Amino acid sequence: MIRNLIWTMMFFMLFFQLSLAETCPSIRDIKNGRLHAWQLYDSDNHKQLNVIHMTQFKKYAQQFTLAEWQENDIKHNTIRCYYRDLNGSEATAYLARNDFYPNSTNETWYVVSGSMHCAAGREQCSFQQKTSPPQLAKK
Repeated sequence: MIRNLIWTMMFFMLFFQLSLAETCPSIRDIKNGRLHAWQLYDSDNHKQLNVIHMTQFKKYAQQFTLAEWQENDIKHNTIRCYYRDLNGSEATAYLARNDFYPNSTNETWYVVSGSMHCAAGREQCSFQQKTSPPQLAKK
């Protein structure tokens, strides 16, 4: 009886954690402009893309290639999502979203030069929103 209760609790904890997990936008989401809080940046200078380059990215993005996370970057725990075009060339832009961290329930994230990478596939490269501790008022 206790064993069944423990297994049930573990199942619900894993289910709850996975249900809160997010992934990089799908190609369909990109093509249809459903990027919500995601921002597009230039891969070279890390500045937001202008309207012309945003349109080109949305038109030519064909495949997810990599999710990247750096804990101590200036963008505050940013997840970056990289894509390639129809010819297999890496896009010169990436999608980014702040205040996230890699999902620890899967083992698809690995360390590369001080950051975490995941190239296992868009659905396998999941992450969760970083929750801030409540701020207490100062007297």
